Amino acid sequence: MSKGQVLAWATYDILLLALDEAESIWNTALQTYTRSVPKKLFSRMIQIYSTCHLPEKVLEIYADMEELGVRPDERIRREGLDEHL
Repeated sequence: MSKGQVLAWATYDILLLALDEAESIWNTALQTYTRSVPKKLFSRMIQIYSTCHLPEKVLEIYADMEELGVRPDERIRREGLDEHL
């Protein structure tokens, strides 16, 4: 492998670790601060899962929002569910 290929794979590895960490932080925040999670964080996770083409995860976020009584605003709907229907 060339030096460029090694750097590219190292970057992909770091990004995958960051995604795993983001998901872990999200789950912890959701379990710890159930009633005070801002809509912006729901929106961010929907955006991440949408970008990664994980519609089942997007639907899980919507289910969490429904369970917590958080109503998605237009931006959240645009970023997530509408892209997968």
